Amino acid sequence: MLVKRRLNNKEDYLRARNLRNDASPFERKLWDGIRAMMAIRKLKFRRQQAIHPYIADFACLRARLLVELDGFSHDARQDYDASRDADLRRRDFHILRFRNEDVDESL
Repeated sequence: MLVKRRLNNKEDYLRARNLRNDASPFERKLWDGIRAMMAIRKLKFRRQQAIHPYIADFACLRARLLVELDGFSHDARQDYDASRDADLRRRDFHILRFRNEDVDESL
């Protein structure tokens, strides 16, 4: 299926940069774990990657893999998250979602 590419705009990049600078302790912990894994597996992940109109918490673009970390704010956004995931899956991304507690208890 051919999917139209949506280009990122300057606002996407600025928003992603702000999210990187304001990362939660859970995001920082997961990023440290991903970085350690990257050194072993030779995969390249990016954090707070703009994929218009969304920002993915962590992305391996070569593998088309997105890793999302859900805190308490996602409890009230389940419909939005489901719609977002469906859109990204139509664009051939695979999505893994983890809760903050998962990272804290068993990285």
